[in-house]
Amino acid sequence: MDGFYPHLEKRADKGDKPYNLRNCAYMDDFYKQKFMWAETMRVHKSTYEKFPRFGFDFKRDCLTDKTCFIATV
Repeated sequence: MDGFYPHLEKRADKGDKPYNLRNCAYMDDFYKQKFMWAETMRVHKSTYEKFPRFGFDFKRDCLTDKTCFIATV
């Protein structure tokens, strides 16, 4: 990877070293109040309508074990 160092060094989303993929500047957002919604839609069994599932994290301590999106307040 050293041969690519000049290209990696220009990345804006690097961490402490250019080899890091992200600097994780957004990590504090997980501990703020936030809206959360799942990547997948839920299907209502009686009408087969798809609708999104949303939640609000009042306590600022909710983490998820699946792919979800968040929007901080």
